[in-house]
Amino acid sequence: MLKNKKLIYLLLPLVLLIWGLIFYRIYTNLHGKQVNSSFRKQVTKEIDVSNNEEKPELSLNYPDPFLKSVSGKTVEKQAGNQRSNSQSQAVNWPMITYRGMVRGEKSKAKVMGFLCVGTKDLLVHKGDVANELTVLRIAKDSIQLENRGEKRWFRVREK
Repeated sequence: MLKNKKLIYLLLPLVLLIWGLIFYRIYTNLHGKQVNSSFRKQVTKEIDVSNNEEKPELSLNYPDPFLKSVSGKTVEKQAGNQRSNSQSQAVNWPMITYRGMVRGEKSKAKVMGFLCVGTKDLLVHKGDVANELTVLRIAKDSIQLENRGEKRWFRVREK
């Protein structure tokens, strides 16, 4: 019992000192010292903006370590990446709103999408064609449609 009492006499002031420092720092941060602007030092530093420094040049005339076994043939770019004029024509899409997906109770394979094309409400299956629109995929939150070769995804929109 005597050992514990001596330890308490030693640790209690230490704990009080630590908590006192914590509260002192909180108090000084909340009630920060107001310094008069006339006492503040005006520190200005001139910065040299000129870019007269020499920039090092990279020496790129060393052999490529990864191409030692590859022959020195160069690949020429082909001009086949350009689109033809028939594909660049913009497809005029009607006003389409996807309202969601409907599943059959007995058969989960029967998935229907609820579309609003213009002013018409449609229930469509995968592969159906309605108003020149082909249904490619039906998901919970989106549907993929194709119109004259152009494919687009439409997200669910509430009224």
